[in-house]
Amino acid sequence: MTAVTQSIPDSETLRRAALAASWRRSQGVARRRLWWRWTLWLLPRVLVPLGAVAALAWAAMRWTQPAPAPEPAHLGRPRTIERPPAADARNAVRPEPAPAAGSAPAIATAPPSPSASTTILLRLDLAPTGSATPPINPPGDKPR
Repeated sequence: MTAVTQSIPDSETLRRAALAASWRRSQGVARRRLWWRWTLWLLPRVLVPLGAVAALAWAAMRWTQPAPAPEPAHLGRPRTIERPPAADARNAVRPEPAPAAGSAPAIATAPPSPSASTTILLRLDLAPTGSATPPINPPGDKPR
């Protein structure tokens, strides 16, 4: 077996290596602290006013732009009609039982017809804005 000999550094060499490592660490800390100082100095003086100006400019642009017109429902996507599920034993229509002999027959009543007080009139103004076509007024409504 061969013995590996390593030289043991003397105390002066160890002291110089420790001082160099300490100096490198302190330089990194000093650089980081300098960046933080500049950032904290610039933030309230430059970045906050620039952010406020940008926010005000964005708000002014949003305020002056007209709102997009909503797309009419009938011009949207095509309507799809779903087919009812196939009739099976669970969905089958069951006939009502016949009335017992001697009981009064059930009277079929029609649903109530809507009266004038429950009827809702819808006004559709499809004319473009600024056109000479007046809006359509339902009967009994005062023209504007």
